[in-house]
Amino acid sequence: MIKFKSGSVNIKVFTPALSLILYRLEFFHRNRLTEQPEDIVITSVNDSVHGENSKHYIDQAIDIRSKNFPSSAAKAEFRKEFERVLGPDEFTVIIENLGTENEHFHVQVKKGRTFP
Repeated sequence: MIKFKSGSVNIKVFTPALSLILYRLEFFHRNRLTEQPEDIVITSVNDSVHGENSKHYIDQAIDIRSKNFPSSAAKAEFRKEFERVLGPDEFTVIIENLGTENEHFHVQVKKGRTFP
């Protein structure tokens, strides 16, 4: 199931990019193309503090909890396969803050691209 972190995720505008990310995330998770936890938790959209010019501020990025994945290999496989499903020419999926309490997947429209 796709869940949103309780009380902290804010979507200001449901953009085409955000819609596509969420749609493909749900499809990807439902079809379990990689070893994943039962629940995928979105921890941030357009909320909290992000870097200057972040795609979060224009509702074209999400963060996904990674600490509930069973292994480093599962995280790496999820990152690679979800980026493939999204389209690596249009979207980027990275693991930010690897090995820290704030580790998470960051998914966004690729830098330098506009969507659609």
